[in-house]
Amino acid sequence: MPKRLIVQSDYFLGWLFAHGTRVVEFLNTALLIGFTLPLIYNLDTIISTSPYPIIYLLGNPFWWSAMALLGIAQWYAMICEGIKSNQISGYILIVSGWVWAMISSLFLVRTPPLTPTPIVYLVIAFTCIVAGMYLLRLNKKIEDGYTNI
Repeated sequence: MPKRLIVQSDYFLGWLFAHGTRVVEFLNTALLIGFTLPLIYNLDTIISTSPYPIIYLLGNPFWWSAMALLGIAQWYAMICEGIKSNQISGYILIVSGWVWAMISSLFLVRTPPLTPTPIVYLVIAFTCIVAGMYLLRLNKKIEDGYTNI
């Protein structure tokens, strides 16, 4: 059993770090789903505690469900192979960047004082957008390479 676990973990690490954007895709997937699950499950309690009262602006469960579905779509696009799934993953990263920027803006509304929370979400947003644009550009080069043969 331990040998199989080592082989599987080596496979996972190879898969995760084989492409520069895959780490961003993986983190985005985990963050989208991880961020939304507590909100879907326990929104009323969360918005009653600091610093979350402003989150009621996006308090509609459909918003949080859409974020979770975006995370699931990111996961599916990430595990599929091919140019088409990479392009879809790039678009999902860009949309996710916009979503994280919206989340950051909810915390920016609560300033002053400025807390690390909106800065972290803005960094996540920027990273997702840049990785998505890179992934789309890279796939365009690959596609062009296939059509010029």
